[in-house]
Amino acid sequence: MEDVVFDTEKLNPLDRKICAILAADCRISMRELGVRLKKSPTTIKTHIERLEKIGIIQSWGAKFDYEKLGYEYIGFVQIEIMRTRAQEVLLEISTHPNVYGVYDVTGAYEALVMIRARNRKEFSDLEEKIFGSRFITKITTHMLLKKYKGY
Repeated sequence: MEDVVFDTEKLNPLDRKICAILAADCRISMRELGVRLKKSPTTIKTHIERLEKIGIIQSWGAKFDYEKLGYEYIGFVQIEIMRTRAQEVLLEISTHPNVYGVYDVTGAYEALVMIRARNRKEFSDLEEKIFGSRFITKITTHMLLKKYKGY
C-alpha cells in the first residue's frame, strides 16, 4: 500500500488508510476509495469531511515538476537575522513568488529559506533582492545537487 504513515490519536484506522491513499493520489474518487477500502462512498465522504474540519486535510492541489517548468536551480539559504526583527523579515521574505519555504529553525541561524530559479543569474539576483534587508546579518547558501525525496 502507500508508504506514508499517519499515526496520531486524532485518526482512527480508516482515517489513516484514507490519508495514506490521498497522499499518494488526491485525485482518486470517493467511489474508488470506497472500493479499495471496502466502504461506501458516503462513509468515505463523511471521514474526509471530518479530516478537513479538524485540519488534518488542509488543501487539495497539484504537485508540479519545477524542473520541467524551467526552475532548475534550487537553493536553501540559512539566514542570520537581528532577533528583534526576525518575524518581520521572514513574513516579508515569504511573500516572494520564488520562495517555496520559510522556516524558523534552531541552531546557528534563525531561518532556512528554499528558493527556486531558472538559471544562475536569476538565482544570484533573487538572493540580492530577497535577502537584501538591513536586518539580515549573514546568509549561507546551499545549492541542491540531487533530489532523492522532496517537493
